[in-house]
Amino acid sequence: MGFLTDVTVCETARAAPEILPDVLTYVISDGYETPSFINHDAVLGESIPKCAIVLTCAQAKLQMSLYSTKEKLGDDWLLIEKVFAAAGADQDETLDIMNLISFLRYRVSSHQLFVILDEEVHKKNIEGQVSRGELHKIIFERKQRTTCSEKIPIFILIWFLPFFYSFSTRLPFIFIALEVQSKERGGELWQVGVILGTYQACRAIANLLIVAFGGKNPFKRLEIIMVSLGLFGWLTMAFYTSTSVWSLFALCGVGLSETILNLQRSVIIETEKESPAGLVDNTIVASRLGLQYAAVSTGSATAYIVGGIAFTWGGFKLTCWLGVISHVGQIIGTLIYLCLSRIDKKKSRKQDLDGHDLFNYTIYQLQAALIISSHADDIARGASDVLASEPQGYTIAAKKAKDNIILTRSLRDMFNRIFTKNEDSKISMEIELNEMKSSHMDGLKSLREDKLADLFPVDTSVVANILVYLMKTRGEKTLNENEFISYWGPRVYLSIFEEAQESTVDTVW
Repeated sequence: MGFLTDVTVCETARAAPEILPDVLTYVISDGYETPSFINHDAVLGESIPKCAIVLTCAQAKLQMSLYSTKEKLGDDWLLIEKVFAAAGADQDETLDIMNLISFLRYRVSSHQLFVILDEEVHKKNIEGQVSRGELHKIIFERKQRTTCSEKIPIFILIWFLPFFYSFSTRLPFIFIALEVQSKERGGELWQVGVILGTYQACRAIANLLIVAFGGKNPFKRLEIIMVSLGLFGWLTMAFYTSTSVWSLFALCGVGLSETILNLQRSVIIETEKESPAGLVDNTIVASRLGLQYAAVSTGSATAYIVGGIAFTWGGFKLTCWLGVISHVGQIIGTLIYLCLSRIDKKKSRKQDLDGHDLFNYTIYQLQAALIISSHADDIARGASDVLASEPQGYTIAAKKAKDNIILTRSLRDMFNRIFTKNEDSKISMEIELNEMKSSHMDGLKSLREDKLADLFPVDTSVVANILVYLMKTRGEKTLNENEFISYWGPRVYLSIFEEAQESTVDTVW
């Protein structure tokens, strides 16, 4: 049994555009139940095409294969493409590197990318023309660790600290049950459950504290404090002579030294440092976290073996001193890492935006400039009536653009750069359009004069007036920040995600 073509399928196809106006509806023409082929063919040939796109199953599979094989650009390559497009370069053209640096300095509100590129160019003595691949290499090529001062921090994070952290936090599982029921303490099994359960709860609380108060770099903020709590717990047990079962609650300090989240985050931060632009290489991170987990497993195994031997030969106190030694080792390793990081920090630049946020910020501004230029060109050619209507998918894009913090910030900074407080909005827009005309860079291999001549063939002031009129939603004389963001935000969002991943168009089969 299937759906009837002239009943269920036809009614669904009619209702879909009303319920989901921003969604494309496709109807597969084969595979339905129908009492009459005449009705089937008539509905597919006349009624359904008015509200949906009719395809055969084979055609649908072909469409899906085209979408699935479409290469999706990552943030890094998308940034390169937008830089070259905003600079007016064709597909195979190269750009003069010094002109490119100057272009980014004046066309992007945040100077972080300009600073990164400028530092890398001077560090590597790069001159002349660069292609897309060469620019990608300059900005994103990962720096190899060659000196001891560069290798030691990553060794501490991957092997040294994970091993001792795991060794210390697993030791209590070896002896608590035995110690509680020893002759000296005379405890019972239910007390074993209470103490171990509380200890495990403290480990969970430690992770929650890291999430709540750790910030972007929890290692720097919390590592010393948490390791010191564990050291305090072991020292208390080593020196405290009470035979009460409940004195073992001092080991909760060891539970609060659960620092694996600190170590994992620090591995990611160290990997970011290896990229000039602070981009995380997911493959490298996955490999390093795998090695870190191997160190944790090795520490656990060592704790069970060595802890068991120590408890057998030296009893409870000797086992506690093993915990003390492991935490002293963690403190030493932490201090060495923080000292080396402090030296490295003096060499590094302060960044307001990190990694992907910086790339997306730049991409959004460059794309907004391209869209504004395109709209101005359409207005100059008499197509301003088309711009007054909302593009397909605008409603959904408006909601997503509003929730995109980086897009909003990028457009806000762009607005503040273009529209000064003491200047008329139309004059500011005209100045910006004139700068767009002249911003196409020198140094292209085959720069054609007709590229510039074709931009805005009528008076720029007329184009600027119409653009400001389209953006303004209120009757005020001056364009405000919210109007600028509300108008361009959805259009930038739609254009970016239509280009970067064509399959983002919602499809209902």
